[in-house]
Amino acid sequence: MDLQTLVNQVKEKRPEAQGTASRLGQKGISVLIPLADDPDPEVRNMALICLGIMGGNQVSELALKKLKDEDGQVVAQALQVLYKHPPVGLEKELLEAYKMAKDESIREDLPLIAGRLAPNIDSGPWKELWQKETNQEIRKSLLIALSRMGDGQARQEFVKQLTSSRGT
Repeated sequence: MDLQTLVNQVKEKRPEAQGTASRLGQKGISVLIPLADDPDPEVRNMALICLGIMGGNQVSELALKKLKDEDGQVVAQALQVLYKHPPVGLEKELLEAYKMAKDESIREDLPLIAGRLAPNIDSGPWKELWQKETNQEIRKSLLIALSRMGDGQARQEFVKQLTSSRGT
């Protein structure tokens, strides 16, 4: 398998591109990154699927940028990439993406992704967001993330909510 085969499979939106991406590994990243900006959203989506298989910091950085894509499926795939490959070293960019996000589902998912960076992430800015957030679903995501980051107050609140949901 060569890199051009992978490019062709992604452009043709063929599912076997995923297997090719897996076999090629990270050496295929350089040919897929340009396809993540293709005019066709299905090509962008397939490129992100394949990049998610390959992983790495370069892929996580691209996925953060693709959160602003106009196509909902591309954004959803970018979130999947970030779940699989949390953006190590890009904590500030992740926080900024959260602050800039207008879509509620993105604002629910990004704290959970941030929580996956624990213990190597500063929980302070996320705690400030939790304290100010009024949307209950987003607050819940922030609470889970902060608990994972080791914040004592969030952990106490998490346990309290768990206990109250059991009725004890």
